Amino acid sequence: MDLKKPLWPLFEFVTQLYLISPHGGLEDLIQELPDDLKLLDIIYKQPSMLIRPIASVFDNLALIKKGRDITLPDIRDEDGKELPLFDAMISLTKQRVLEYELEAINSALCGPCSCVLCCTGPDLSARQEFFEIPLLDEEISLFSRFPIVDSMKSRAKTAYSEPELEIDGAPFYKRPSAIYHWATGYSLILVRGAACPHLNASGSCNIYSSRPVACRKPQIFPFVIERLSGRHQDAAERYLRRDALLAIWDCPYVKEFKAEIITYARLCNLTCIFKENKA
Repeated sequence: MDLKKPLWPLFEFVTQLYLISPHGGLEDLIQELPDDLKLLDIIYKQPSMLIRPIASVFDNLALIKKGRDITLPDIRDEDGKELPLFDAMISLTKQRVLEYELEAINSALCGPCSCVLCCTGPDLSARQEFFEIPLLDEEISLFSRFPIVDSMKSRAKTAYSEPELEIDGAPFYKRPSAIYHWATGYSLILVRGAACPHLNASGSCNIYSSRPVACRKPQIFPFVIERLSGRHQDAAERYLRRDALLAIWDCPYVKEFKAEIITYARLCNLTCIFKENKA
């Protein structure tokens, strides 16, 4: 995978082609793609091979083409208006394609450097008091050594609410690291000087193949749509369309590949945002 050759322009082209083609199934169209396909000055070699591993993102598109009903999460624009069904489907598809691609790119960057930036809380000199790792319900069991804080007060706030959640008269981040059930779902809060229990002495992850979703996109990740709720099972999925790409400036590779990341965002029609995770 290559930041200079993002997959989304290819998937967008195939989406448009599929909608106007006589093909009932996507596979027939994929088989007809040429060996080399040029889009936006990018030459995609063997485009069918690039599409097949993630062709399931087109499932809803195939249903729409066949005139069948589909159910999507609630996705709204920044004015709070619900997106039309087709626009919502494209935004959701784009998010999934970029997540797939950037997970591979992030892994390639993280693998050789043994960086622990995303696996530890802020150091004692940082302005931040804590580092948050969002968790899905099924990921909580990976961190059984941490207590779970789940109360009416925690569920009414997020980690960044003002005033902050207090426990026994002190801000939550002044307590030992724990898992919190917020209004938006569960998060592991690593306080100053704390580290993920799965981080080993060599700087590697002991559960790398089953690591949380948030850990699969540590430096560069898409915010085509931002999840506002629904990470825990008792809440409906709700999203806001952002059309952004977020890159964590703390990472030395983000600094090194700044130009490529900006190009990637431009080719995907996304606003590129550079942000520090630990200031």
